[in-house]
Amino acid sequence: MRKAVVGIALASLSVGPWLGLAGSLGSTAAPTFGPSGPVSFRFPRLLAAQADDGPVARRAGGGCTCRSVVVNATNEVRDADIESGDAEVRNSLLTYIAPGFEGEVEIEQEAEAISGDAIAGQIIAIDAGDGCANVIVKARNVVEDADVESGDAIAKNKSVVLFDPSVDREVVDLDIDQDADAESGVAMAGQVIGVSGGGGPCGGVDIDALNDVRDVDLETGRAVTDNDSKVQDCDASCMELYRSRIERMDAVQVCDEDGCETMSGEEFLEYLDETNPSVSEDEPVLDEAIDEEPAGDSSPSPSPSPDPAGPTGGEPAGDDGAATPSPSPTPTPQAGAGDDLA
Repeated sequence: MRKAVVGIALASLSVGPWLGLAGSLGSTAAPTFGPSGPVSFRFPRLLAAQADDGPVARRAGGGCTCRSVVVNATNEVRDADIESGDAEVRNSLLTYIAPGFEGEVEIEQEAEAISGDAIAGQIIAIDAGDGCANVIVKARNVVEDADVESGDAIAKNKSVVLFDPSVDREVVDLDIDQDADAESGVAMAGQVIGVSGGGGPCGGVDIDALNDVRDVDLETGRAVTDNDSKVQDCDASCMELYRSRIERMDAVQVCDEDGCETMSGEEFLEYLDETNPSVSEDEPVLDEAIDEEPAGDSSPSPSPSPDPAGPTGGEPAGDDGAATPSPSPTPTPQAGAGDDLA
């Protein structure tokens, strides 16, 4: 079984609030990074320490008295699998512009996905407070034989706008605004140390840090964003194709002569059954067009008369035995048969 062992020792300190390195540490901050050099991080939580209200006296030459802030921190991680979760946000909206609608239609979609951080290392933030202070940090970070992977972040927006064929698009002002933001978490095995304070006439900051990282695989997750928008005319046959998808939509917006209203997919299907959206006369309902057979009353193509000398034979006309061919029938045209299959 793989085990992760983490040990942290703090001397002459009280645990203060969680701090962000970038915002909370002042100009005297002294960050220390691993052997790979400085990198940029986003840390939602940090190990933070703050000096006690009661100063620890330290007298130096010239009569200067400063507080002493001492931090001893050890972090050991061996034979560990560390993985943060994924973050996925998907928004889907169907908007139906019904007969009689005129005006503005607003569609706003925002998706933000930030996956968790996977940290096997050590993060220390120290606030020594105002005034004269001596900060002494001894930090030891050992990470060996560890797999560290942060999660994927996926943010997607999808919008489908369906116009009833009877609606004049010139009288509809369509405004679509989509924003997708995805950020994968940090994968870290090193150590970060930040100090605020340590000023004054005889104050200072002294950091002694060991960072030992061996046989470690680090991998950050994927960050995927997508904004998809489709606008089309849609009659009854088109709406039938969308029926199976409507119930999977997060929401449906219907804009008719009474204005725009948001409803569920089930409510929208009931709305369609009640209003019976218009069907273009030039385009039959899809299912009917596929299943319909050609009309049976169409005039058949002319067939030649049987050959008297053929295998089926025929009665000769007249005594001389000469066959009189039967006249071929003239087809009678009938308008409208099969037009909807053209």
